[in-house]
Amino acid sequence: MKKIVKTLVKKGWSKNEIIYEIQRVYGNDVLIQKFKLNDERGFVGKYGLPMTMMASLTLMLFLRRRKFMTYRAPNVSAM
Repeated sequence: MKKIVKTLVKKGWSKNEIIYEIQRVYGNDVLIQKFKLNDERGFVGKYGLPMTMMASLTLMLFLRRRKFMTYRAPNVSAM
């Protein structure tokens, strides 16, 4: 297995291509650590969920603030 990896590295294969080739040869029982792979997702795939959650939280807080501001009792001490 080490010889195959060394050969593929010399040929210029990427990390993901080497992992997929090793899995093709030896089967899907090859153990990999996910953080060792290159992330091939696009911008939306990487950051879409956190951005959506942040936007919805911001909107919810904004709407709650507006609701609080409209139902606030008048200041009695100013009269």
